[in-house]
Amino acid sequence: MVGALGAVGLVLLGAVLAVVVPRSLVWFARIRNGGPLAYSLTVFNGPLILYPGDPPESAPIGEFGIPALPTTGTAFGWQTAHVTLRGLDSRPVVITSIEPVVLSREDPLAGWFVAPEIGGGEGLHFMVSDLDRANARFTLVDGSSDRLVNRYVFRASATDVEHIELEVFTTSARIRWGFDIHFDAAGAVGVLQIRDERLDLTAEGPGASAYVWQGRWEHAWWGPGFAAERAERWRQMPTVDYI
Repeated sequence: MVGALGAVGLVLLGAVLAVVVPRSLVWFARIRNGGPLAYSLTVFNGPLILYPGDPPESAPIGEFGIPALPTTGTAFGWQTAHVTLRGLDSRPVVITSIEPVVLSREDPLAGWFVAPEIGGGEGLHFMVSDLDRANARFTLVDGSSDRLVNRYVFRASATDVEHIELEVFTTSARIRWGFDIHFDAAGAVGVLQIRDERLDLTAEGPGASAYVWQGRWEHAWWGPGFAAERAERWRQMPTVDYI
């Protein structure tokens, strides 16, 4: 009887926590082997987002004359996750590696997307991974010399916060993904596994079409292949072990 009541209590507690603590907010994790870390996660879909179906015949015009876009869509070609790591006390936690994890792989989606503006800038320092590779891994981008660095060390504590941007890309499939953060806290080695339903992107499917707004949605000749060209640019970037 006591065991049954305890089980019911745990279920009720889990239900309350599921409502009170949304998954999109900061998650605190104490790994069982004693490595304390806290993290927050922000996911950026863009600049390309694939929308299902066909573009609407008309769209309400918002600020700066830009038409309103659908609220549902899938990151198209690449996706960026910004993770902030903080130790829960004064002990330093050494981040030894961050590895992507492919949770599922499906045929790429069809749909439509807004053609990118020609030109624009790139990010500065972040990490990138090609999820089409059999043993995908994150490499650190050295923005000063346009190289990818295989080995790196980050340190996080209650007073030393790390901000890391993780960019992944694919040209072959729809992929749901996550990532594992390997760390060493005073000799206690552990892994912080991060999984989030927002980590979802698709390659350019056979039915994907690019559009541009010119008083109405019209086909754009420069849109198709844009994501694949950007991915190829990353694949050709030289790689070194250390900076």
